[in-house]
Amino acid sequence: MKARIKWIQNRTFVGEFCSGHSMVMDDYPVTGGRNIGFCPTKFFFSV
Repeated sequence: MKARIKWIQNRTFVGEFCSGHSMVMDDYPVTGGRNIGFCPTKFFFSV
């Protein structure tokens, strides 16, 4: 399985998977994010 992480701005990233699906990852506003997607750490531990 291949995946690619693309930096958008600040703490916002998009994960792109070989299946063609993508997912927005972001962080909490207190750490510089905008809270518009999954927190990468929480997502990682939920998989």
